[in-house]
Amino acid sequence: MHSQVPLEVSPNNPNYTITARVNTLSLTSGQAQIVVKGVNDDDSEGAELAVLPQAAGIGWSSKFSRFDTGLNNVSYKKIKIIIKTVPNGTQQATGGAYVDDIQIRPTLQTRLVTADKAGSTSAGDYWYAQQSCRLYPQSDSLSCDSIDDSGIRQKGWYGYCLEYDRSPGNPNACLLWWPVSQVRGDGVDEQVAAYTGRAPVYYCTEINDKRYIGIPSDFEHISMPARIRCESTDNNGYFDIIQYRISNGVTISTEEKTGKFGVNTIEGMTPVVNIPGYGDVGGSQDRPTLDVNIPPSFSINGLNYYDFTRVAQVTLASTDCVAEEGSTIKRLPGDAINYQINVCTALVQTVNPVGQNKVWNSRVKEGSAYKLSCTDALTNTSNPQCAYQDDLAPFGSIVYPVPVDNPTQWTSKIADKNIPIIAEEPNGQVRFRYNFPFGSGSETTTLGQQLKGIFAKSFGAWQWQWPEPNNSLDKGGYRVLGSFNDWNPPTTPCNNANGHALTNGINTSYCAIQPSVNNIQINGQTSNVNLTTANPLAHLTFTSQVDSDQLPLTEIRVNWGDGYTTSVSGAELRGRPSPDNPHSYYHVYDYWDIKSKVDSHNASVNPTTCSTDNIGQYCQVKPAIWVKDNWGWYSNGGLNILPASPNRFENGILVRP
Repeated sequence: MHSQVPLEVSPNNPNYTITARVNTLSLTSGQAQIVVKGVNDDDSEGAELAVLPQAAGIGWSSKFSRFDTGLNNVSYKKIKIIIKTVPNGTQQATGGAYVDDIQIRPTLQTRLVTADKAGSTSAGDYWYAQQSCRLYPQSDSLSCDSIDDSGIRQKGWYGYCLEYDRSPGNPNACLLWWPVSQVRGDGVDEQVAAYTGRAPVYYCTEINDKRYIGIPSDFEHISMPARIRCESTDNNGYFDIIQYRISNGVTISTEEKTGKFGVNTIEGMTPVVNIPGYGDVGGSQDRPTLDVNIPPSFSINGLNYYDFTRVAQVTLASTDCVAEEGSTIKRLPGDAINYQINVCTALVQTVNPVGQNKVWNSRVKEGSAYKLSCTDALTNTSNPQCAYQDDLAPFGSIVYPVPVDNPTQWTSKIADKNIPIIAEEPNGQVRFRYNFPFGSGSETTTLGQQLKGIFAKSFGAWQWQWPEPNNSLDKGGYRVLGSFNDWNPPTTPCNNANGHALTNGINTSYCAIQPSVNNIQINGQTSNVNLTTANPLAHLTFTSQVDSDQLPLTEIRVNWGDGYTTSVSGAELRGRPSPDNPHSYYHVYDYWDIKSKVDSHNASVNPTTCSTDNIGQYCQVKPAIWVKDNWGWYSNGGLNILPASPNRFENGILVRP
């Protein structure tokens, strides 16, 4: 089983840890595996980054593995989790396995596996404690972090257990907790305003340009192209050619009214039917009827629904032959059913099933005054006032069926064939109301591209495919399209003072505002910082500026310059633009550790240098800092591009013995 949606990660991050619980008691042979794979920019599978295996016949066990998103000169921005059973040697996998509580969270290194591993840098030589719930939000809570029925977030207290009870006690009861609830790489949640609506979210971006008409099931023929009237103009009794192209599965029949006519084809136009009219000399009129038998696309409640676009082309080769009433499609008498619908033939996902999104944070929230232009699919009229609360929030999204994460299995009605999502009034059923036709261009000036003005990234698109008429196994359905209606956050920084400039609710420039790091200080100083073995503590403070639409901050990285980093990932942080309320981190420096790394040309301490001045020996380190916002923009970098020159404490810290 593959995760349906790739998960976004930071490129070149060596600090990811995946944990899970696995039960293989029902697996009689083989082994179960949880595999982490990188995902390439074209969404194809990349290299294998981590594997969590468990042999058959073992009860619930905790598994963990570390992985690096930068591997073999590839910097992965997304990963995919795969759960599978595989052979174990010559034994084929038989039976089933159970997996629970898969998390990508930091783990706490607790102790060595054996004493002879002292000094090892290999993760496999240590024991690790997984993050677990130290205090649940309610006495009957089943999860440490969840959303209750009223939409209120219930969050408990996470921690790291160092020692569990043992038999005859409860092995799930923790006896000793690590006194600090967060470790390096752990996320910070400041309850910053962010999108907390439903997930996933889909929008209709295409409706069929011809409506679907219900006709009683016992009525099989539709006149196409209505009745043709041909008149002789040269008194020779022969009339010019009528041509029409039909699609696969459509059959025709012709009826001779006066004289006779034949049917053949023209080379290069397959299938094309030519009908030369034949009438009496002297300009008499013929009215041959052309009946086109179109198989219904689907049936509901005794009504057949016909897709008239299946007949792709009808042309009259001469003005001698015209269609009565100017019509190219006319139903025969007796089928007076005035029931018409629109269906969604293309859709796009803007919030994925696990809630990942790139919203314009100030616009996509309860009470938002932002408006979009859209098409009302019930009336086929333009609506310039699609608001957040419109059916269905946010901004008239699709009411989808199950499975919510896989549109390729969707049908809006139970019938002999799959049926696309139907435009209907709110009725508690699967439906859509508003359509956002996605035009060309890079700005949000067309209806569909206005979706880019509320969501800066799409997470997939699907287009409807009708079933083949002569294939009983083909039920039709939505099919994945690689780059169809696909978009990403802007790659161009805004270059105007107004930032995300708006005119009449439309973005005049699809651009991003790069986050920044400023006011870097060590121990309250901007220069002349000296640390010694007796006083090795560095207190780093800095401010960050993040555009309100691109909140929250999702990652902060501090490279202390001595080979160690502080990483806060999976975060939901506010920007801190005021020096009175800066970001704050602490670190202890060791001169001899830095000196040994410099002498051995360890790349992790570059550009640190060691020398001697009039006071004595020192090593100069320059801590580096970068932040990342919700759209994926890095300070001093770009969209999903790590900064080549992050902000540094340029005056440096002199670390002395």
